[in-house]
Amino acid sequence: MKHSSLAGKLLQLVLWSFVLSIGSCVRHNDFKTSSQASFAKRNRGLADIQSEQSDSWNGLFEPLQHSLSYDNGVFRMDLVKTKDTDGTIVQELEERPVFPLQITILQDNTVRITMDEQKRLNGEAYYSNEALSTQRFSPEKHILSNESLQVDTKNLEVLHKFKNSWVIAFGENLKNKLTVYFSPLRFEFSRDDELQIVLNERGLLNMEQWRTHPDSTDDLKGQWEETFNGFRDSKPKGPESLGLDIQFVGYEHVYGVPEHASTLSLRETKGGDGAYTEPYRLYNVDIFEYEYDSPMSQYGAIPFMQAHKIGSDVGVFWLNAAETWIDVEKERNENNETLSTRTHWYSESGKLDVFIFMGPTATSIYDKFTKLTSRSQLPPLFSIGYHQCRWNYMSQEDLESVDSKFDEVDMPYDVIWLDIEYTDGRRFFTWNENFFPHPDSMAEKLNETSRKLVVLIDPHLKQDNNYFVYKDITENDFCVKDANGNNYVADCWPGKSVWPDFMNASVVEWWGRMYDADHFPYAAKNIHIWNDMNEPSIFTGPETSMIRDTIHAGGFEHRDIHNIYGHLVVKGTYDGLRVRDKNTQRPFILSRSFYAGTNSLAATWIGDTMGTWEHLRASLSTVLTNGIAGMAFCGADVGSFFGNPDAELFVRWYEMGIFYPFFRTHAHLDTKRREPWSYGEPYTSMLRELLRIRYRLLPVWYTAFFRNHESGLPILTPQFLAHPDDSYGFSIEDQFYLSDSGLLIRPVTRPGIEETSVYLADEERYYDYHEPHSIIQGKGKHNLAAPLGHVPIFLRGGHIIATRERIRRSAELTRYDPYTLTIAVPANSSEKAVGSLYVDDGVSFAYVNGDYALFKFEYVDGVLRIITEHMGTGNNFMTMVKFLKIERIVILGAQPHLLTVQLYDTEGFVAHSAQLPVEDGGIVKPMFHFV
Repeated sequence: MKHSSLAGKLLQLVLWSFVLSIGSCVRHNDFKTSSQASFAKRNRGLADIQSEQSDSWNGLFEPLQHSLSYDNGVFRMDLVKTKDTDGTIVQELEERPVFPLQITILQDNTVRITMDEQKRLNGEAYYSNEALSTQRFSPEKHILSNESLQVDTKNLEVLHKFKNSWVIAFGENLKNKLTVYFSPLRFEFSRDDELQIVLNERGLLNMEQWRTHPDSTDDLKGQWEETFNGFRDSKPKGPESLGLDIQFVGYEHVYGVPEHASTLSLRETKGGDGAYTEPYRLYNVDIFEYEYDSPMSQYGAIPFMQAHKIGSDVGVFWLNAAETWIDVEKERNENNETLSTRTHWYSESGKLDVFIFMGPTATSIYDKFTKLTSRSQLPPLFSIGYHQCRWNYMSQEDLESVDSKFDEVDMPYDVIWLDIEYTDGRRFFTWNENFFPHPDSMAEKLNETSRKLVVLIDPHLKQDNNYFVYKDITENDFCVKDANGNNYVADCWPGKSVWPDFMNASVVEWWGRMYDADHFPYAAKNIHIWNDMNEPSIFTGPETSMIRDTIHAGGFEHRDIHNIYGHLVVKGTYDGLRVRDKNTQRPFILSRSFYAGTNSLAATWIGDTMGTWEHLRASLSTVLTNGIAGMAFCGADVGSFFGNPDAELFVRWYEMGIFYPFFRTHAHLDTKRREPWSYGEPYTSMLRELLRIRYRLLPVWYTAFFRNHESGLPILTPQFLAHPDDSYGFSIEDQFYLSDSGLLIRPVTRPGIEETSVYLADEERYYDYHEPHSIIQGKGKHNLAAPLGHVPIFLRGGHIIATRERIRRSAELTRYDPYTLTIAVPANSSEKAVGSLYVDDGVSFAYVNGDYALFKFEYVDGVLRIITEHMGTGNNFMTMVKFLKIERIVILGAQPHLLTVQLYDTEGFVAHSAQLPVEDGGIVKPMFHFV
């Protein structure tokens, strides 16, 4: 009866117009188009002016020749602005604003270009509201790694100083060149004398100068005030936008700039068949039931773009936390063949700060980009298992019954989740004692099977003087302020709420303290955190978010920092959990909002999907794109958040879901229950087997996460990255590889079919995971049987994977289980098959200090070499690693009669060797210990 009573109570509570007005698709009128954002309209209009005046257009800026200088890896010049954003001439020479521009060559050959405004730097700018900073905001200190910003003073040389251009060579063997042309101003980047990237090729470089408020009350094209859906933005600092055009020369395909439910290879936003009518937008919003195949904003923003062609990759990172739009346009020849991709980036405010990655490979770009913005930490092992969630498990009894049911139906899982209703009246850091009377015993029961609990903590705090968190935050003056300096108050789930100002370092520290047992009771070590609604989502705000003229610490408006707000929330949570647990275990956090670098703190998911086949398809391209841009620990709500998918869609979504890096089922309050047994047979058995595939492959997954931590390599590898010289695959987004394991996955994403096709990019053998001695081979498309419950998986020849075939109730319980090695002999059997296995304790930070093991496998001509590339020496780790052994080896393809197994230690010596008979089916049973 508790369950039904609470359900009725909850339904009465959810009366917000925000929820009741949810329809069958996104409400477009709630979110701006580029024509409704005045700064975007002005910058897009500037591109139109350039197109009309292309022959005579020289851009908005001219260099001051006397300002040119170069010293120790840094090139400097001052630019004077000669035209305004609308193309009108700035008349008075002495009043023309000056903008210092700086180009820095970093030690890893990345090039950084920054630009600011001289009057701001000189302290000459002012506003009527003295609480506002006169400086432009940069998220640098919140996002960038100082180690990656070291200037290169050795591998560079100024080759030429001509009157109209300078040429700087840099990098290994000085193979990269930057040519700066002064009139018209542009920046050309080449590698091995081949042009790669041009900045300001169209003369769209723009930075709107500081100015005093005009006496006229005219709106001035939204420069000083604008209104959207009845919300007034006072814009006390006037127009501050900036923009730049970036051309990728010779590149047809560009990728990245998540988060959008769009194609993997980014679609044009101007011209071309099938082009969008709007630019890609980066502005974190709560965009429930978002539109499929759209450039509209979603929950995260990473302004990183990669261009790829045969033999070459380059990339750019636009470091800006304000609302940003990106136009994509193809330059074609008379045969409609793409010659280059032109992009135009423009943001509402902030400094100009652009990083250029010269490649030449995608892997080198990921390596440099993720070093710059922070590498992902290794997640705890349990977090890459299966997560069971819904809004909401209604009581402790409900939750514990679901936990027990998993054991009853013999399905593994690792984490069960509590959405907002576990709290006392949606007051975070509290428990509803009527329905969750003993959280401590609930957590302990889960701990018996090494399972975990994740609870929701949002950044909106109920305005209630009897609520200890609200009392604490207001007494400390830690709230975001409105334009008048008062605490900003708006509506969210608890009703009237305030928001912590995470731009204040003391607030980040305070937020972290809220997670300790003195503030959050029953904060057991197996309770982890979900930071939702952190875009921030606000029911009574423009575009369901915060009014832009609210003020943060340092005097910056919310418009300046919007896209990193969620990142800063998570930073406080991460630091707090590390303190709570005394640095003994890795935190697990899920964040809906993200920016570059959030990957080092949390996982994410793609938000409130609809129960449609279109959203199933979109989930894959979105997760792939997020991974390219560094946010690799990502997934989608399996089965969707909204709606009630039928059994076919639900099973197909599970087939996809077991290959999301973050694997969680979640659903809306009003949906039917969707635990994996809810649809009955034969679907329960199908889902059980799919879950088991995920758990058998956990060693492959964990090794993939290590590769991501080590090098920034995406966990899911798109076709273009796996086969970079096969142009047919550059737009493929319905199949992918699991890291560098050789596992190729082709999910079924359309209804009513039992066959699909997979594309092979080479002549290698591909072994069927389900029937390992069945092979497909030959470049091109191959038709496959794909009945419901069967996800096509292949292991590419030349690869070796390590799996654990014993199914336990949770991931941590497999820690001492033996491994099975599967060797996929390549088509040319004289070539090597290779693979790797990463092992650590799955819990602690000991791996940071070297307590892990890394093994490399090599097989050729009947000899398997197990090479110990690294072996930790800590006592606890060595105790664990002594249990690690191989119980089974399966050889696919040409099979020897005897298998020679050689174990090499870290010094390269053979520590153990054995000859083992090969049974029918290529099976060897060695019980071979790693140590």
